Amino acid sequence: QALRINYDKVNRQMAFITLEDFFGVVDVIVFADVFERSRRLLRPDSMLIFKGKVSTREQEKPKLIADEVEALEGIFDRQSASMEIFINGDRSADLFEKIKQILDRNRGRVTVSISLISRGQLFQLELQKLRVLPTTEMVDQLSALVGRENVAFREKT
Repeated sequence: QALRINYDKVNRQMAFITLEDFFGVVDVIVFADVFERSRRLLRPDSMLIFKGKVSTREQEKPKLIADEVEALEGIFDRQSASMEIFINGDRSADLFEKIKQILDRNRGRVTVSISLISRGQLFQLELQKLRVLPTTEMVDQLSALVGRENVAFREKT
């Protein structure tokens, strides 16, 4: 969502990033060493995967201290992951058909689930037979339908 470049005490570049998804907002701190390794990836609206430690200081909201930053593209060739699509409210069957068409065009090995939140309840659909290979184009198309914050990826452990 937001990217701010600052300088540390020894005048090296670092970044403060605000990420937002369906679950909320989190601030990420990318210190100079990690910033240097991932500088080319850090652009507004980039689809990235951050790994790191959560910093919880008293009187402050938790922050993620990034140890690694990776581009979404290509990561699924090396790791097992799942994709979750969140849909709010009572949406039409036409929306589900459009989502299915996008997913069908991007077959791969990543599992997909759809979480529908309706009338205060969460319904989760695991799409057993449909696996995808996420690309920036696919995520952009899904985001146009349901909003970028409603398309999430999780690393399987």
